[in-house]
Amino acid sequence: IFMDSDYMSDPDSFKTVVHEIGHQWFYNIVGSDQISPSWMDEGLVSLLQETVFYPDFNDFQAYFESEYQSLDNMLPELVNLKLSDDISVYKSWTNYYNIQYTKGKIMVYSLNMKMGGEKFAEFIQSYHTEFSNKIATQDDLIEKAEEINSQRLESFFDSGLNGETLP
Repeated sequence: IFMDSDYMSDPDSFKTVVHEIGHQWFYNIVGSDQISPSWMDEGLVSLLQETVFYPDFNDFQAYFESEYQSLDNMLPELVNLKLSDDISVYKSWTNYYNIQYTKGKIMVYSLNMKMGGEKFAEFIQSYHTEFSNKIATQDDLIEKAEEINSQRLESFFDSGLNGETLP
């Protein structure tokens, strides 16, 4: 990870360091197309990053409720609200960040809540194992989640990826 030393003087920089280390798993070990759909690495990594800062489940849940409410309030002002949009449609970093990072993180968190913690952990481990040193597609991720969950998640993912609201 290369970071400017001036940036490291910012107290919030540690969160970025943790995020970039997370990319060693999701998009380096388990590759994905970082252009479309970028939520596959940014959403997963952003969720995992928060587990470092909020190890207590109640704090973690409260954080996500706050993130959800904050983004929900911003949605009317944002454009390109679909996670399925590729990076080329975004005209500002703010819009890209709020959708691909934050909405992506919220969708992955919602998947965790839908599957339950044990199945979600099994899904992440199985996804990592099966697709290590390969390029995983969005369909691969969805199929792996459905396989571990033992039921279809088509409406969940369709709403999360193509909807213009939060999951």
